[in-house]
Amino acid sequence: MKSILYVDDDSAYRPLFVDALKAGGYEVTSFETLKSIEGLEVKKLREYDLIILDGSIDAKKDGWKYVEKLNKMGINSLVLSASDLSEEFKDVPYLLKGRCLMFELVKEISNIISEKRN
Repeated sequence: MKSILYVDDDSAYRPLFVDALKAGGYEVTSFETLKSIEGLEVKKLREYDLIILDGSIDAKKDGWKYVEKLNKMGINSLVLSASDLSEEFKDVPYLLKGRCLMFELVKEISNIISEKRN
């Protein structure tokens, strides 16, 4: 089973998205704050098939910055955000919340995992 690490401080959205990912056949580890994963070793982060972070976690752009850092280390990750900051973070893969249905997001994530593993 493919595994996803998902970090989002939105207490209303997070459980809905976690449920959608689980229904899509993924094993999901979920955290509310970026601080929860900052202490994890790179080796542990590499065990996940994909890491998804809220772009504006903790009311900052830290999700975008952290994904940028993970991708530079070769760790498969992306931003899931309500705000499009792709101009500022040109090399950061992202999906926009609220622009499509949950199952469409899960399908996109499935495609991303498949592309990265091939």
